[in-house]
Amino acid sequence: MNRATSFERDLQCSPGTRPRRRRFLPIVCRMLSRLIWGTGLLAVGVCRGGAQTRAYVTVAGDDPQQPGFVAVIDPEINLVIAAVVVGRQPQGIAVTPSGRTLYVANAGDGTVSAIRTGTSPRSTESIPIGGTPLGIAVSHDGTRVYVANASDDTVSIIDTASNNIVGSPIRVGRGPVRIAVAPDGNRAYVANQIDGTVSLIDTANAAVAGTIIVDGMPMDVAIGAASDLLYVVDSASDSVKLVDITAEPVLAAAIAVGDSPLRLALSPDGARAYVTNTGDGDVSVIDTATNQVVGIPIVIGSGLFSGPVGIAVSPDGSRIGVAAALDGTAVLLDPLRPEPAIVIAAGANPGDIVFVNLPNRPCAGDCDDDGRVTIDELVLGTNIAVGRGEVAQCPAFDVGGDGQVTVDELVKAVNVALNGCP
Repeated sequence: MNRATSFERDLQCSPGTRPRRRRFLPIVCRMLSRLIWGTGLLAVGVCRGGAQTRAYVTVAGDDPQQPGFVAVIDPEINLVIAAVVVGRQPQGIAVTPSGRTLYVANAGDGTVSAIRTGTSPRSTESIPIGGTPLGIAVSHDGTRVYVANASDDTVSIIDTASNNIVGSPIRVGRGPVRIAVAPDGNRAYVANQIDGTVSLIDTANAAVAGTIIVDGMPMDVAIGAASDLLYVVDSASDSVKLVDITAEPVLAAAIAVGDSPLRLALSPDGARAYVTNTGDGDVSVIDTATNQVVGIPIVIGSGLFSGPVGIAVSPDGSRIGVAAALDGTAVLLDPLRPEPAIVIAAGANPGDIVFVNLPNRPCAGDCDDDGRVTIDELVLGTNIAVGRGEVAQCPAFDVGGDGQVTVDELVKAVNVALNGCP
């Protein structure tokens, strides 16, 4: 008995006497067995959508020889709801535009972890990189991941379709720590902390196209909303330096912030820039229209000894998240009313943070919302379609929300199982 015949037997594909089954079941059984077994694939799919928000925090832990993890925080209940084990000493974290996949730079073992988001987040792959990966960024079309390798003075590129390394590492300045990719995808900017420069990468040719001298110790870079300014966090001069990138890059100004600034995050509308001041234990707020600091710094956690490092703004701009390394916490606050802030125990030595919008509902056929559609789930969906089960057993098959499962909905589930969500 071949696999297709066995599959049809599991579905009890004999039409029997019920009129609907006589018309419907043999067609469905043949369709599923041919689609699945005819390809020889048992691939599973992953999902995307967009409404629920989660905050993901990289946590290195106390022992550098042990794997770290990513703490998953639900901002609605202000609790850590999951922990995903990754490589050693996880640092930077970035998300694809779909919100479907996270990439984590693990400095301790020279790898990048890929994480599927959703209600059951899981690490799916460990990608060897080498060279102490610290900073990480995803292109705006979601096809490339750029990784700053601090000890090798290089940037590696990952193809997100295969999670394979593309080409050879790109040689940049000394001590690359962070990366920002331009919205048009044509350029990437790399902050090199040791030699006080920012490398400009031509992404089409995967080569350095220029070097911007900013001096000091650049620790982070971000591109303004209009793509005309580059914000460079200089920890040595306690400032954020502005580089005009409309043509030949020119250092335009410097904005004084707090002691030992480390990371910068822009609001979704680009109107505000938030800077963590590790030495002061607070966050400076910059009005990007005037490029002036506004208000008083926002105190984070225990203040002076909290050690704020990573910072992010939620997609709707309603929350700021800060990873406080010395406190071992993630701090969530409203940018309009920063006090009182919510302090959440994340684990020892949190490093970076990102907010992600999750799917409203699973993909077609993903009954347990684990980001996959399995053969067992396809069998269940088919049995529901022919009346041997209830939609309540797997609402994910009822894509149309009409209380039944159709052939078209089964086809969608099979396509997810084989190809992933479009």
